[in-house]
Amino acid sequence: MKNLYVNVALPVPVNKLFTYIVPDELRDDVAVGKRVIVPFGEQELTGIIVEVSTQSGWHRLKEIKDVLDQVPAFSEEMLKLTKWVADYYLASWGEVLKTALPAGTVLESRSIVRLRRQLEPEVLSNMEKSSPKKAEVLKFLISQNSPVAIKTLKNKFHFKNIYSILHSLESLGYVEIERYLPEQKAKIKFEKFVSISKSYADNSKKLTQVIEELEKTSPKQVEILLFLLARLKKGESEVLLSDLLRVTGASMQTVKKLAERGLIEIYKKEAIRKFEYEFDEPDKKFELNEYQKKALIEIKKAIDSESFKTFLLYGVTGSGKTQIYIEAIKEIIKLGKTAIVLVPEISLTPQIVNRFKKSFGDIVGVLHSRMSIGERYDSWRMIKNGVYKIVIGPRSAIFAPLDRIGLIVVDEEQESSYKQFDLPPRYNARDVAIMRGRINNAVVILGSATPSLESYYNAKLGKYHLLVLPERVDNAKLPKIEVVDMIKERKEHANKTSISTLLTQKIDERISRGEGIIIFQNRRGYSTYIECQDCGYVEMCDNCSVTLIFHKAGNHLRCHYCGFVKSVPEKCRRCGGIKLKLKGVGTQRVEDEVAQIFSSAKIIRMDLDTTMGKKSYDKIMQRFANGEADILLGTQMVAKGLDFSRVTLVGVISADIPMLIPDFRSSERTFQLLTQVAGRAGRSEKEGEVIIQTFQPDHYIFNYVVEHKTLEFYERELKIRKELNYPPFTRLILIEFKGRNEKNVELASDEFAKELRSKVHLPVQILGPAPAAIPKINQNYRYHIIMKIPKNVDKTGGEIARIIWQLKEKFEVKLNSKGVKLIIDVDPQNTV
Repeated sequence: MKNLYVNVALPVPVNKLFTYIVPDELRDDVAVGKRVIVPFGEQELTGIIVEVSTQSGWHRLKEIKDVLDQVPAFSEEMLKLTKWVADYYLASWGEVLKTALPAGTVLESRSIVRLRRQLEPEVLSNMEKSSPKKAEVLKFLISQNSPVAIKTLKNKFHFKNIYSILHSLESLGYVEIERYLPEQKAKIKFEKFVSISKSYADNSKKLTQVIEELEKTSPKQVEILLFLLARLKKGESEVLLSDLLRVTGASMQTVKKLAERGLIEIYKKEAIRKFEYEFDEPDKKFELNEYQKKALIEIKKAIDSESFKTFLLYGVTGSGKTQIYIEAIKEIIKLGKTAIVLVPEISLTPQIVNRFKKSFGDIVGVLHSRMSIGERYDSWRMIKNGVYKIVIGPRSAIFAPLDRIGLIVVDEEQESSYKQFDLPPRYNARDVAIMRGRINNAVVILGSATPSLESYYNAKLGKYHLLVLPERVDNAKLPKIEVVDMIKERKEHANKTSISTLLTQKIDERISRGEGIIIFQNRRGYSTYIECQDCGYVEMCDNCSVTLIFHKAGNHLRCHYCGFVKSVPEKCRRCGGIKLKLKGVGTQRVEDEVAQIFSSAKIIRMDLDTTMGKKSYDKIMQRFANGEADILLGTQMVAKGLDFSRVTLVGVISADIPMLIPDFRSSERTFQLLTQVAGRAGRSEKEGEVIIQTFQPDHYIFNYVVEHKTLEFYERELKIRKELNYPPFTRLILIEFKGRNEKNVELASDEFAKELRSKVHLPVQILGPAPAAIPKINQNYRYHIIMKIPKNVDKTGGEIARIIWQLKEKFEVKLNSKGVKLIIDVDPQNTV
């Protein structure tokens, strides 16, 4: 019998597959797409089989340890998609596959170290002289007085040869290393049920006789049987054991006695954990207008042709894009196909899920990070098993294991939250959606009132088919927008609050009429910094190059990057002065000021501080939808996607904040944000109004926002981007170096850049290395190299990718030894 080999993709940052031999007892279990446990260095990892073969050029291969799945976790289509993501975003295939699996299903062996015997002080003293690193590790283990994870030792000492040290100590008999594989966190949940045994359930006379016999001796048993009998008559053949015990007050021992007598049956059944939203809103009757009908006809043609096509659905705020998504998906469901609907923020999910469930019922499933591991695992399995035909969620939902995908919707496609920026793979779900549509010959709809410049440019070139919804539904009008000059406000009205005289007047009018108000401030906390009035010193984070934000609730200063917290100082750290002043405005301060001006107003604040709970979004939105508050105040969470017909006024406190970010997309993002938040007003027969406050009223952005001239703004921005050689005319690759020793980071980035320039012989612009706009985050110094690649150069990206992978492999070991981490971000959404 020939040997059987498997190529396995592992979740490690290496651009290669790993070959293992299959032991005879597992030959019948292996298949492409299944998860396997394999040895890898000092540990065991979960990998995915991507190829099975009877030939291999490798010798002395290790065996796979186990096969975790009965059926493959990944289809051929998903393997193809994840391979594309890996190649395009310069991540390992295994890292992408791990991202596509639900949390808690990728296992990694853990190693702990324990002392085997106590050391004499003299032995430890001698070791400190001859082997100081070994002595350091032993002293730490002694101080802990319990087993310690190797991961903890790595983080504590940063020794590049920690395993060598531990193996040496193990051979000397001082420690022992224990390795184990934890249980899979994501598991199927079972619950116990109780029912009357079939022979008695089918024979009421026989059951009545038994009950009469038990009445005198075992009244509690009779109570249980009568309870089950009553439920049976209502058509409920089984009852949760926990419910039975709670209602009857019986003990488990009593229930077991009935089971032993054969009167009842106790058995386990799988329980599906569902994430239920606590948000509901009244049904709305929708009648498509002529523009919606025209758009839907075009989309339906593409659906019927069963060929890949991407639409850019550009519709002003309130133009009924969601209803078009619903009508298009109805066509998909008729054809026996499935659909994915991506939303940019979890906060938008409750409202859109509510609307889809009212249209499609129980075939709608959700996937997002606010779900528990169990809820997410059950939802993933129900998607894979075909129970859910429509999946809604933020970016990771693009990897939902659906078969026969016919339509993918990316709502608010311009949002940067579709880009994963913190962990590899650093993919953009919008672009992955387009590729998944291509692989499945499916239709893709990119919807937005403010499309990204890249998508608008692709529509101009004809790569995307442009559909336009120029009017709001139900004859609602676009809101009237006014810009308030806050410098003038301060001079003329001596107003020291963040609420202008005009906005105050407009809020008062709406409260008196019982209408809803949204106030937007894109900074949380109370004040954005604290400054010494004597010397100008500003309190900075100890770990990051950013100011500390004052939070009134805890009366402390907090860093919004690393979470560092410190008490409010009584005097200046630099000059000792006591004239410290809170400056800048956050949502907490706005809330206080509004409450002082409008003492009878009911205010709800929605920002990261108030939405930490699992269903906080739902509860806040439901309260506002029910009219339990006059004012909804918040950060970007309130700026887009929300649709409340009672809202007639939107106030923007500080329109300047996004413009101050040193990024080439700042103007675009500011325009999009202001247009989106303005669009929350007047989405019914009541006319809406928007007040935008700024210290830069002459900035060109405001003319376009006030006049609702979106496409004209884009044409201007395209000219600027072309002159500066930025996307959509080029592709960007950001290469970041970070570490705790700034000199090491700087030297590493210089050396890498020098070699990169020597290897790249294409007309590519390489900028840097230079310190990042925020040079230090969480005690890590950051240096950036930016590559600008013209669209007509290296069209597949293969040549540049090959060079970067080569350099990454060449430099990585050296960089790790210097404590420097290398990060590659293709098509970055943030260059700060």
